[in-house]
Amino acid sequence: MVLAPVIALTLLVLALTLLVALTLLVVVALTLLVLVALTLLVLVALTLLVLALGR
Repeated sequence: MVLAPVIALTLLVLALTLLVALTLLVVVALTLLVLVALTLLVLVALTLLVLALGR
């Protein structure tokens, strides 16, 4: 009878930890995507600038 609350608490903590970990993963993934997109935009802009100046 004493073990039931302990097991429930442990499961709850595990679930919360997983949730936090998943949230962090999503945030990191989104940040990386934004960084990649910005880098690509900058590269495209620089390429266009070079082409425009080259002409």
